[in-house]
Amino acid sequence: MSTPAVYYWDMDHTIIANDCDVSWKEFLMGRGIAPADAMKQADVYWEQYKRGELDIAAFVTFQLAEFAGRTPAEIAVLADAHYTEIVAPTIYAEARRLIAEQLAGDVPVVLLTATNSAIAAPLARELGIDLMVATEPALADGRYTGGIVGEYCGGAGKLIRLTAHAASLGCEPAQVAYYGDSTADIPVLSGVGFPVVCNPMAPLAAHAQAEGWPILRF
Repeated sequence: MSTPAVYYWDMDHTIIANDCDVSWKEFLMGRGIAPADAMKQADVYWEQYKRGELDIAAFVTFQLAEFAGRTPAEIAVLADAHYTEIVAPTIYAEARRLIAEQLAGDVPVVLLTATNSAIAAPLARELGIDLMVATEPALADGRYTGGIVGEYCGGAGKLIRLTAHAASLGCEPAQVAYYGDSTADIPVLSGVGFPVVCNPMAPLAAHAQAEGWPILRF
C-alpha cells in the first residue's frame, strides 16, 4: 500500500504549539479551581516525561484532580473556555491545512492523544475530526471520579490504543500514518507503516534521521 488507510495525529506540539496538560492546570489556577502551587508539581512531571520516566498513575491522579466530583457538562464548560482562550490561537496553520486536505479525501483522520478526551474534544470539533482516541476520564453516577478508563493513551500505551482502534476500522498498524512530535511517540512511530515526525526536539530529530522518517516543521 503506497498511501495510508488511516491518518492518526498527536495533538500537543504537533497540531498545536501548546501543552494542554500544562495549560489546563494554569487555566484552572487562574480561576482559583486548582491549587496555587499546582505548577510546581506539574514541572516535576514534565521533567519525568522528558526523561521517559513519567509516573503515570501519579500524573493521572494529579491531572484529573479537578475533574473529581464534577459532571461532564461542568467540565465541558471549562474545557471550551480553556480551548478558546489558550489553545485555539496556537493551532499550526500548516497542520490545519494538511488535516483539511486529508479530511477531504476518503480516508479517516483520528486525533490520538495522551490528553484526556474532555480537554481534547474542542480542538477535534474545530478541525472537523470526528474520531478520537484519548485518555478517557472515568465516570460514576454521572460524575467524574478522578481516575481513567482502561489504558493511559501515552507512550507504549498509545500504540496499544492505536492498534485496537485501527483493527476496529479493519486496518493493521502497518497500513496507517502517525504524526507525532515527542520521543514518547517513538513506540508508535516505530509501530506504524507511515511515521511522520513533526516539530521534533533534537533527540527525536536525530532518531528520525537515523530511521529515515520524514520530518515536518510547522
